[in-house]
Amino acid sequence: KIIKNLDSIIQQLNMCRTDQHFENIITSAKEQANDLEIDCTFPEIWRRKKSKLFVYEASDEAIQDPKQSFKINLYFAILDIHNT
Repeated sequence: KIIKNLDSIIQQLNMCRTDQHFENIITSAKEQANDLEIDCTFPEIWRRKKSKLFVYEASDEAIQDPKQSFKINLYFAILDIHNT
């Protein structure tokens, strides 16, 4: 029974890791924020430019969209913890 419950939880977490589920969560959060008259915009991202150690290093493209950054660096990162 415990293994079935764990499998079910893992399936639910994997389902949460879709773009569509993320968009549903954002939409729901915006509706709740609007009901509470709370600003629901993502703050702008400030990034320091990382210096290259070697001439041949390619520069990494920083994620410019705050929503995309939140999705990758926080939302998906938290969901991925169960895989470690």
